[in-house]
Amino acid sequence: MATDNYPMNTAGPRVRRLPNPGAAIVVALALVAIALGLVVVVGSNLETSADIRKESQEAHFLGEMQIAVTAIEASLASWQTDPVTSDHPADSPVVAAAAADFRHWASQLSALIDEDEIPIVQGFEDAFDRYLAAVVGIDVAGDQGDLQAITALDLQVRVPLLELLQEESEHLLESVVADRRSERLLRWGLPLLLVLALAGLAFVVRLQNRSQQLDEQ
Repeated sequence: MATDNYPMNTAGPRVRRLPNPGAAIVVALALVAIALGLVVVVGSNLETSADIRKESQEAHFLGEMQIAVTAIEASLASWQTDPVTSDHPADSPVVAAAAADFRHWASQLSALIDEDEIPIVQGFEDAFDRYLAAVVGIDVAGDQGDLQAITALDLQVRVPLLELLQEESEHLLESVVADRRSERLLRWGLPLLLVLALAGLAFVVRLQNRSQQLDEQ
């Protein structure tokens, strides 16, 4: 049986290796993850800053309420020391101004705090009203029992105020620590993420150019 001998081309057709499309997908997903990370970091930083502003304001309002109570205490003590030349608390402009200040700052606090904490501020106002009524109603010949009752009412105002002020101060400290941590993350992590994003973008562009060149060939 005769056979035809033909030269065989063992090399085969020349095959060009195309860029791996899976690499582009991986890089694209990495870029999306980096973008989401940036959004999370920046959003967390903004939220922490808002918490710091809110808690600082709350602490300021509580401090002003404490100052108002102190002014009333000082006016009462001055009248007790010299009832002749000092104004009675009921007639004292200092007491009237301090009472107005207390109610003003309590109103500001109610507008700022969470809704479930509003009854706490209302409790402050109720205790202050009882304390103020006892102060302005004290008699010139008030006995020791009246003064003790005023002191007890004073503590009913001051103690809850101090407790809430301490709580807000602790929250403020926690927010400041979190803000510093977030600031360090933004300072060092953000440039790194941007570099990674640019590198990934450059890789994708290069991959697309390579693919276009091979298509043209």
